[in-house]
Amino acid sequence: MLEQIEQLLHGVRNVSNAIAHDLRTPLAELRSRLEELSVTRPAAEAAFAEIESAVADVDRVIGIFNALLRLAEIDTGARRSGFVQVDVVKVAAEAAEFYQPVAELKGVKLSFESRIESRGRALWPAIRFCSRKRSAT
Repeated sequence: MLEQIEQLLHGVRNVSNAIAHDLRTPLAELRSRLEELSVTRPAAEAAFAEIESAVADVDRVIGIFNALLRLAEIDTGARRSGFVQVDVVKVAAEAAEFYQPVAELKGVKLSFESRIESRGRALWPAIRFCSRKRSAT
């Protein structure tokens, strides 16, 4: 148990280091460019171009923060927007139909079956793909 906790803490440290690096780099670049802008005091046109570039850098950092927040929300189950219900049986049937011509070219018989199984209170699709080489007759 202690070893598992140590592994989890090590993983958290690694993720934290990666996040810090991903955020430090664009922030350091932004700071450097803004500092240069304040020291050199370029003409208005050049200054506005640098400001636009700085805004793009800030947007990139905000994007990183938003991605991290989405990951945290997904991990805790709090985020469901962007997710949709999917008919797994329909997707599997379409996949089988899509690959059927390739299977035929390779001399493989591809079949698809589905049925609904009860697991506790929920109904789950049971999906099975079968493929066998066709016998040469």
